[in-house]
Amino acid sequence: MTELVYCIRGATVCQSHRISRRAHEAVLNRELAALTLSAPNARLTEAIVTGIWGRQRAIATAAACPCTWGERFVEARGDRADWTVRCRCGRAPQLLAEHKPRWAPAHWKPTPLSAFTSQAVLQGVSSRWVAKVGPGCDRVHAADACQGPHPLCYRDTADRRSIAGPQILADSYSIELDRVCEVTVLNDSGSRDVNVIWDTHQDDAGAQARPMTAFPIHLRVELFPVRTTAEFLDDLAAALPHAHRSTLRYEDAATLRAVCEAMWVRAGTPDISSEAQQWIRDEVRECVSISRERQNEHELLAWTDYRGTTVHG
Repeated sequence: MTELVYCIRGATVCQSHRISRRAHEAVLNRELAALTLSAPNARLTEAIVTGIWGRQRAIATAAACPCTWGERFVEARGDRADWTVRCRCGRAPQLLAEHKPRWAPAHWKPTPLSAFTSQAVLQGVSSRWVAKVGPGCDRVHAADACQGPHPLCYRDTADRRSIAGPQILADSYSIELDRVCEVTVLNDSGSRDVNVIWDTHQDDAGAQARPMTAFPIHLRVELFPVRTTAEFLDDLAAALPHAHRSTLRYEDAATLRAVCEAMWVRAGTPDISSEAQQWIRDEVRECVSISRERQNEHELLAWTDYRGTTVHG
């Protein structure tokens, strides 16, 4: 029998307790979404949607699609945001979410200039620099042809420039429809304000993921609700109690448990409900409780040296 999926791929693994010490965000996103795609289980899908977006938003969008099929799935790393809920009829996405777990930088990325004058941004704050940006800058453009100051993407080169905005602004804005969609943010920084998380209006030079020059932007926080990993785990467990794991395929239950464990550890082991605690193995709680002075009780390895038989490569 294949070993249960004790590890989600990460930088390092504790061989002693079979857990990734810092799971890769992209793998977590992909594994969670995949649970809604192959041999879909309606209750599992709705539990995952409830965990990411919260019970109220999950219920509000359950019957949003006019096809009335009532069959949806979660897609990871689509054209917009880290997670997207779509109906199986193929219509437009119903929900968007950005995953920014602990240590994940709040990136800025190329963004249409019109997004900065949309309802997602409080007007007046950014108008000073927006008014100075020439129309030729509203696409990737040559550095020597730049017609005005604007935020620069940290991945720009010496020859090419692009207007940068917070990821969630770019994800929320549809240039084809000229409208803004709500984007939920899953984050453990301690702040409920996306402007703090993305550091949108500080005057000092930022970290690597910030634009090369700081420009003030105030996003409307009501369009970018922030949830924590603890809330994700609590709401998922409430929608799918551990006692109901027998209704899932063996490998799906194992993957779901591994994702819950990896997200809980990476978030800093926050307090979670007793129902959510049941999705965390005793070995994981033991691993994170061992102090630095007792590190010899671990066998910390690089992922490539991990000797488990997990199905994740």
